[in-house]
Amino acid sequence: METYDWRQDPLLHGMNPQKLTFLTQMLDEAQTKKKEELMPFFLSITAQARAQGMDFTDAETDMILKVLKSRMNPAEVQRIEMVRKLTGMISKKNR
Repeated sequence: METYDWRQDPLLHGMNPQKLTFLTQMLDEAQTKKKEELMPFFLSITAQARAQGMDFTDAETDMILKVLKSRMNPAEVQRIEMVRKLTGMISKKNR
């Protein structure tokens, strides 16, 4: 069985290499977190990205999620959508 490497997905070609590296590290670390630790972790990562002057556009976020969701089961996709909605609400509130 062939292993899927999401980083090689054609949808991600052209993304800033620094952003792709940051994303890779974030996702690798997220896999070590318990379910209840994910929300605080993602909020912390968002703050770290902003502190580094890194901001993912809506198009880049959509692209990343499309790639990731293609390999997730429905429950995981639902959880990602919930996290995205919550972070979107928090982001709008902080603007």
